[in-house]
Amino acid sequence: MRIPAYGLLVITMQPLLASDDVTAPWERHSFDLESGLLWQVGESTNIDYEFIQTQFSWRSPFVFKWDMDGGSTVVVRHHASLIATWV
Repeated sequence: MRIPAYGLLVITMQPLLASDDVTAPWERHSFDLESGLLWQVGESTNIDYEFIQTQFSWRSPFVFKWDMDGGSTVVVRHHASLIATWV
């Protein structure tokens, strides 16, 4: 079952990997999915716990952009995140 699922992932990601569109990161939408695990560390409590946090983030293309002297640029983007925790 893992090989067909991996093949499906490669097939669906292929248009993104083969893109000739070279744009700066602040000129396009960005979607991120992050996940992590936190478990009991130390002996300060006798409760055995595990937290699995997942964060889904979206960033917009730039809203404001200032080009400074010397070639530097200041960019302002919208950023929204949805955070969920499984206990």
